[in-house]
Amino acid sequence: MKNFKKSILFSIASIIITSSAFAQNLNKIKPGDHVVNKSIEQFEGVWQSENDAFVLELNLCKIAIPLGTAKIDGIIGYHKLEVGKKVISESLKPADQKDVFKKATFSAKGIQGKENSIDGYFILDKNATRYKVLGNISPSKNELVLTFTPSNPKGITINKEKTVDVYKLPGSITFKKKI
Repeated sequence: MKNFKKSILFSIASIIITSSAFAQNLNKIKPGDHVVNKSIEQFEGVWQSENDAFVLELNLCKIAIPLGTAKIDGIIGYHKLEVGKKVISESLKPADQKDVFKKATFSAKGIQGKENSIDGYFILDKNATRYKVLGNISPSKNELVLTFTPSNPKGITINKEKTVDVYKLPGSITFKKKI
């Protein structure tokens, strides 16, 4: 029961944190509204890390995130992590649109007043350490720097299982847009 309560609390906290960015405008959103954020379109595409230790590829997509009967633009994504030419973690974009949120391992929103920045969350595996992500795109729009900060202490219980480190990501990773 204790693990179930922790799991519920973590889920509620995640929803509150994600929704808090829109809290100032929630009272202005009416049923059926679609809050458009064109500045996050520049983050769409396939991005690949530039380092020797591993290759992390992110496939980021702009999507209308349902909020009741309204929608708000955000970014979701899928990843592939290779270490030594071996895939150790992967999430693929599903063919069926109803599964896009279930399969996504990256979610972010634009930052009000900073059109070249996003913040959100990333996870390598459903039971792995979750990372808070802050991203900034270069003026040329072909380089993305993401800063990863573990957002839950190692060992907390999610889905009745202890979190594990699939692979420990460094604090900051630079990505290049793949063409």
